[in-house]
Amino acid sequence: MAKRRENRAGEKLDVWETSCGYLIRQRGGRYQVDMGTVAGKRRRKDGFATVADAERWSMEESTRLVNQGTASLTLSERDRLELVTAMEKLSGVPLLTAVDFYLKHHPVGNVPTIRDLIREYLNAPGRRGKKTVQRRDVTRQTLKRRLNVFATDYGTLAASEVSQELIEGWLDVNAWEPQNRQHYLSAVHGMFEYAARKKYVAENPAGRIAKPTVPHTDPEILTPKQVESLLRTAAESMPEILPRLTMAFFCGLRQEELERLTWDSVSLENGLVTIGGDVTKIQGHKRHVDIPEAGKAWLSRCVRTDGPVWPFSSKTTLHRKRVELAKLSGVKIPQNAGRHAFASYHYAAHGSAAKTAEQLGHVSGVKLLVNRYRNIQAADGRPITKAAAERFWTIRPKWQSDVIDFPKAQAS
Repeated sequence: MAKRRENRAGEKLDVWETSCGYLIRQRGGRYQVDMGTVAGKRRRKDGFATVADAERWSMEESTRLVNQGTASLTLSERDRLELVTAMEKLSGVPLLTAVDFYLKHHPVGNVPTIRDLIREYLNAPGRRGKKTVQRRDVTRQTLKRRLNVFATDYGTLAASEVSQELIEGWLDVNAWEPQNRQHYLSAVHGMFEYAARKKYVAENPAGRIAKPTVPHTDPEILTPKQVESLLRTAAESMPEILPRLTMAFFCGLRQEELERLTWDSVSLENGLVTIGGDVTKIQGHKRHVDIPEAGKAWLSRCVRTDGPVWPFSSKTTLHRKRVELAKLSGVKIPQNAGRHAFASYHYAAHGSAAKTAEQLGHVSGVKLLVNRYRNIQAADGRPITKAAAERFWTIRPKWQSDVIDFPKAQAS
């Protein structure tokens, strides 16, 4: 028989006492089972539609709790001793809380070692945001080189044993410059992001490590005179490097794009270089780049119908030839000299960050370009003006006797 009782809010409720606790009728005609305190926790459940449903759950729960109690009586002496010792060490922390924490950081199952994880990660498709992409060989090799450094110290550890503190300590011990530290952190972060998706780890241990701040430095921009000296020296003494230099300085192509570009993508007749989706930095982001009159002039005697624009696969070869070219021309060649010069002089000539960014393939917009190339100076300390840009875009080889005027279209 139901009894009328008040709750803490002063509401009158119908309450039935059962063998497993109390059955309470709530507002809306739903029912609650209150079994009181069990193992230090209040045991209640709301939302039953009928009295029968509520009683059925309370009986099943009561049976489950009894079975748990019976199971505890079957513990061996060793298990009971370990249980007591564990409770003492926890100093009041609930045992289940400690177990949940352990399982979160030590997933049950076949967790690979760091070496095995690296191998699996490198063979898996890459990701760009939510999209799955196929990694290029050069990307895979770069990741492998950086991750193998991590494996040298921690290759035998299970992936779930690696903590944020361990990764931070590894970065600190190696004392890389901010840019390199960012690269190594990015490689490890990507690997553990993959491990988290595969459920090898509960969460990415590198996920909360702050990226190092890389100091901003203005790119070193060669003067038109220096660019002319490099191109003419290459034309006279190192013709094999001239196509690469020309498309770096006058088309602004990236180093990795130049390494993958083939001659069938270059059309002097149409004045275009087609950077296919398999050539661009971001796969699938195809673009067309204009070849200006200056670029056509320098390419006119070295253009081919097929084959790679840069026929050498070794980066050592490129470095050696750059050193040789710098020595012959007397011009120090900074990193990415061609692309930086193109961006600066194109921006100065057109006055349009959007147009220059489109040629460069900046898919994220104009912010990077404006921050890096606005109000910049050339290597001689002089600002890059429209007049300097005009001088740059009229650089011609010696075999062209007449100098073409600065195209009006490029000044628009």
